[in-house]
Amino acid sequence: MIAVVLGGLAAAAVFGITAGVADGEEPASPGARRRCPCPIAVTATLLYALWPAGVALTSVVGTDVPRRR
Repeated sequence: MIAVVLGGLAAAAVFGITAGVADGEEPASPGARRRCPCPIAVTATLLYALWPAGVALTSVVGTDVPRRR
């Protein structure tokens, strides 16, 4: 569960940083961002969340956590 929480926080950070850096530009057409106000940030967050190496590492770390008995 710790990896899930930290992964969610990291995805939120990726979204926030990308939205601040890349999505500050004006769109080419006036109605282009009605459906998705920050498409670059959404794309970056999805790429981070679905990154195969990150998913594999999370599953490995999740199984190697020692348990108290």
